[in-house]
Amino acid sequence: MKRETLIIILALLVLVTIGLIVFLIFQFKGEKSSVEEGVLDDQENTLDNCESNIYNCGDFETQEQAQEMFDLCFEETNEDVHGLDHDDDGVVCESLD
Repeated sequence: MKRETLIIILALLVLVTIGLIVFLIFQFKGEKSSVEEGVLDDQENTLDNCESNIYNCGDFETQEQAQEMFDLCFEETNEDVHGLDHDDDGVVCESLD
């Protein structure tokens, strides 16, 4: 009797552990990086935003947000589409630091 009870408890623990692992996998599977989900509240950082000069440093809350947009567009176009890097050193909107 004790052995059967122990086996049932172990089986339940294994099932709970598997369920927790599956839950965590699905919980975090849909998360994206800040570039993928957009660092701006009202705009997503997408390649569509790299087609023309639509941003300036004042459109970003932090230097990091501006840098992400610059890096995304520079990787695709090989140019500073938005003119965020005024001194051509690869660091944009330094006044936001």
